[in-house]
Amino acid sequence: MQTRRHTSAAARAVFASDSSLEALQYFETLAVCAALASTDVGRETLLSLRPGGDAEERRRDSLAAADLVARGGALVPSWETPLGPLLDRLDDERADLEVSEVLLAARLVTASEQLLERLGESEVLAAAARRLTQQETDEEESEEDLPTVAALALRIRRTLDVKGRVRDDASPKLGQLRRQVRSHRNELYESLSSYTRNNADNLAEDTVTVRDGRLSVLLSSGSRGRLQGLIHGRSGTGKSYYFEPLEVVEANNGLQAATAEEEAERLRLLRELERAVRERAPALVRRGRLLAYVDSLQATAYFAARARAVFPLLQGESVRLFGARHPLLEPALAELRESALGTRVQIDRLVPLDLELAENVLVVTGPNAGGKTVALKTLGLFVALAHAGLPVPAEDGTVLPALRHLVAEVGDEQSLLEGRSTFSAQLLGIKEALDVAGPGALILLDEVGSGTNPEEGAALACALLEELLERDCLALLTTHLVQVAALATELDGALAMAMEFDAERGLPTYRLSAEAAGGSHALELAQRLELPSRLLARADELLGSEHRKLRSLIAETEALKRELEEGRAALLESQEQAATRALEIDERLEQLESERRKVRSVAEKSLEEFRVEVRGQLEEAEQRMRRELDAGRRKDVSRRAVKRVFEEVSTPQLPEPAAAVSKAPPAVGDDVRHKLLGWKGRLESVEGDRVVVAAGGKKLRCKLGEIEKLVASAKALPKRRKPKVSTQLRSSTALSEINLIGERVEPALDRLDAYVDQAVLGGLHTFRVVHGHGSGRLRDAVRDFLKRHPSVAEMRSGEAGEGGNGATVAKLRGA
Repeated sequence: MQTRRHTSAAARAVFASDSSLEALQYFETLAVCAALASTDVGRETLLSLRPGGDAEERRRDSLAAADLVARGGALVPSWETPLGPLLDRLDDERADLEVSEVLLAARLVTASEQLLERLGESEVLAAAARRLTQQETDEEESEEDLPTVAALALRIRRTLDVKGRVRDDASPKLGQLRRQVRSHRNELYESLSSYTRNNADNLAEDTVTVRDGRLSVLLSSGSRGRLQGLIHGRSGTGKSYYFEPLEVVEANNGLQAATAEEEAERLRLLRELERAVRERAPALVRRGRLLAYVDSLQATAYFAARARAVFPLLQGESVRLFGARHPLLEPALAELRESALGTRVQIDRLVPLDLELAENVLVVTGPNAGGKTVALKTLGLFVALAHAGLPVPAEDGTVLPALRHLVAEVGDEQSLLEGRSTFSAQLLGIKEALDVAGPGALILLDEVGSGTNPEEGAALACALLEELLERDCLALLTTHLVQVAALATELDGALAMAMEFDAERGLPTYRLSAEAAGGSHALELAQRLELPSRLLARADELLGSEHRKLRSLIAETEALKRELEEGRAALLESQEQAATRALEIDERLEQLESERRKVRSVAEKSLEEFRVEVRGQLEEAEQRMRRELDAGRRKDVSRRAVKRVFEEVSTPQLPEPAAAVSKAPPAVGDDVRHKLLGWKGRLESVEGDRVVVAAGGKKLRCKLGEIEKLVASAKALPKRRKPKVSTQLRSSTALSEINLIGERVEPALDRLDAYVDQAVLGGLHTFRVVHGHGSGRLRDAVRDFLKRHPSVAEMRSGEAGEGGNGATVAKLRGA
């Protein structure tokens, strides 16, 4: 069994020790992500990734790579041939390169050129490419000579074919030598074919074969000595000899010489090609490094898409997990885990983890197999992944702390080979945690205080809890010890939570419940696993009445919390419905306001026409009076004329008089009018200070004090009374202020315009507009409107008792 390695002082120099990362299954998660890489070097890049580097830089590059992949497909295609050995040999100046490796170098250059072209579409990745292809020397030219590398790839392709063979046209000399070899070989075949036909009786076969590079025929063993030539050995069956007739010895010598020259030229070309590759080895290694990095980014993007993962913000000491799912339990990654790790974990139901850590230290209790360790591992793994610049399977809004150290002690660490118990292993983990505990550190300890005497374990765990609070670090501890959870509820900066347990079904819910310390539910779990009932009954009896009362109290508390959660959900639903209804009312009010403006416009037009008509009649009457006076009529003629004028002026039919307002409170069935908005309707119901009014086919709700009772006026306007009596408002009925808080600018200005008219007609001297502070847009719009209004003489901000800068006081002209 592989044992974990605990570090102490050495942990100060790293973000997290290998033992902590192993406990959080960080390396298994990397393997799952790396399985999506297209190259061996991309996989190695991911597998070697450790938290604590420039996480923000990798996060930024990964997001840019994901965008490029989404827009144009894969950045790095799949490579079946490993690229790592080539890069290792290029790094080793003493290593000779094989022809296949030279070909692979050409493919690397071609692929990297295509990659650089794609990366140019992103400023972020173009900068990353420049960073990774810079030379690591003190030369003046800091970037590689791209044309030279491209020329190298072209030279390789012109020298070697796809199978690694030197092409005939690699050099003029090689082409000439190969033509000579083919000519010699053809002549030899013709000579030997003729020879076999003429000596068929002495030959075992009529075929031409090759022996030690020389063309030969097969001579029957019984014909040896009958023909002149050279024997080059016996065949595998022993029944014939490889025989070179004397007639072709000279021609074979010529073929051998031509072949030797051709081979020498071929090797020369290969050595020159290898030398050219070796000269550009640093540039090729940088190209390989760029390919590996981008491949790792691409694999990260694929992983994020499959796992529905996000790149969390690293911010202060905030911990907010929403919908967090451990990658090794995420159902969407099941096939990928099996491919990468060789194991398949069947998850029937995965409950996402929601966790907001408002205190420094969190103590989590709850049932066995209830999810405490999974919650601890999920938080720790997410922190490690985020600090490595990798995504986490969670919902948007997830925030993790920006840290310097992470220590995790998880699970059973008993080692028979090292003579180490579970508790001693936990103590080593605690020691490692205390070595780095402080601001910027996250400590994760599973089942703290277990593995030894419960009283001593609880005492040690409580002391550790106090020490971690004193060190001002972040920590999450899981435990079954009630004393530790109880202490967490009493100390400032600590919090106790529990994994929920459904007592009715006897099953854990895998949800973390705030501000509750649950028990281990060991007997319930044993009952679910079908242990003998007699055994369980005796165990329950031995627990004692106090423990049973405590369990009952916890169960009642959990039931009450569920009821509160259900009530909270119902309240939220009601609030949403109320918000929807409020929007509908706002829309209806806007419609009514629009109708009011239309009615006002028509009324003003009718009034103006009436004024024009009356003015014309007065002018006409005045002229008649002047004519009568000029004619020398009696003194009382003018009085009669005036009387007649007013009788004529009163003759035009005025609009029907508006309904009068009653001072009596409105009752159901009365016609009413809204005091501020002016709409009219019939009162349908009264509930306390709220009423329902039917107006325009709608049911409108408002306060009782906002409406007034209307009564039909039976009296016509007095015939000889001045018109202003029926149109001018009494100052006593005009309101001295208008409240526009919460309204949008345009509707608010429409209301203010109507209000100023009413204030003028009502004889007000000053009035106050309450608009509030807010963003200042409504305040500025109101003051600009009043500044330009012809009826407003001056205005100012409200005094301390008038609402300050949240109100504006205006004075009317003539006041």
